Amino acid sequence: AGLMTIIIFVFFVYFKRWEFLMYSLYTLFLLIYALKDEFVFFQAFLANKSLLKVWLFEDITFFIGIVYLLFIIHYLDLKKEYRFLYYMTLFSTYLHIIFLFIDFAYYFYDNFTAHIYLMKVLPIWDSIFSSLIVVYILVKIKKLVGYLLVIGFTAFMIGTGMHFYLKSDADPMGYYNKVPLYIGSTIEIIIFAFGLIYKLFLEHIERLNFEQEALVNKNKALMAQISPHFIFNALASIQHLILNGKNSTALNYLRKFSRLARNVLESSIGLYATLEEEIKMLTKSFTKGSHFETASKMPLDPPKVLTGCDYHPRG
Repeated sequence: AGLMTIIIFVFFVYFKRWEFLMYSLYTLFLLIYALKDEFVFFQAFLANKSLLKVWLFEDITFFIGIVYLLFIIHYLDLKKEYRFLYYMTLFSTYLHIIFLFIDFAYYFYDNFTAHIYLMKVLPIWDSIFSSLIVVYILVKIKKLVGYLLVIGFTAFMIGTGMHFYLKSDADPMGYYNKVPLYIGSTIEIIIFAFGLIYKLFLEHIERLNFEQEALVNKNKALMAQISPHFIFNALASIQHLILNGKNSTALNYLRKFSRLARNVLESSIGLYATLEEEIKMLTKSFTKGSHFETASKMPLDPPKVLTGCDYHPRG
């Protein structure tokens, strides 16, 4: 879990994705909670204030719930795609924060009994809300990223439930019955790590498809600017002039046609072109006496073209 926390945090630094940060914090808090009774460091922490130490370590469950819910929000893109589940998850997040502040107040007022009741209420609420999330994902989302969330969450809840509810009289707080918690947490971490990588893979494929579609559309736009039919007619006209001995005129038209093709190709590099630039390009290419003499008689003043004033197409 510690290694996975570091790896996921490195992914967050590289990709700048909030779901990686939330999940790295989740695995960190989960690791602290699972190992709080195992290491000398945790035993030496607040050695003279054992009650405060127990209180703080048990309140880690609130932080686990908060970052876990925030992870779900970003992992499933709830705000953008599933607004109802987004508001429900946000409500549960705020509820965990409120519970946390209430529990802090219980400590300062030495109300340990209320703290115990609150720690019993929290798992009940989390179980109910988690069941609603699972049902919503299975019914509404129907995506592999959602199914992976359900599988990992189910493994974790089974391990957590066995940890909290399968207690003996000699171990009422379940301090030594942690094997199911370790197993469930490990399975969940592995599945969620795969889910995060799979989500990045899907987004990469979607980005490649978008770039390919943009390239296809760009080629279509270029074909619309200078179509094969237009090129064939222009070259046929130049060929006709050459066959009739009008070499000078043919060379003049060939020069104008090559300039037009060059201008069209250069303008296709930019995303936008002003109307004035388009008109300037056309007036230099289509002159009186050419195959496009009719088009050259149209008024090509940009304000008049935009407003439609003083221009009446032939009927």
